[in-house]
Amino acid sequence: MPIYFDELEKIILKWIKINQLRKPTKEASSWVVYKHLMQSSKQDMIKNIIKVFESITIEDVKLNISNSVKKDDYINIKSSIKRSLL
Repeated sequence: MPIYFDELEKIILKWIKINQLRKPTKEASSWVVYKHLMQSSKQDMIKNIIKVFESITIEDVKLNISNSVKKDDYINIKSSIKRSLL
């Protein structure tokens, strides 16, 4: 049964985008900036993931069960966290 969690998906897509940045190869200062950028952005994203999970209430979880042969069942999770944090 698939789980749809839009807020978490947005954070993961940002994580992937940041990890696709190319590593600097020539300048030592650019390597230091790159390492700091990666470290701080990953820490921010982990904090956002924790906030999203903490903000979930039982009312935010919707279970959709269908009686069809295809079994189109899924779980939809909506977090009550503000979109500006994501």
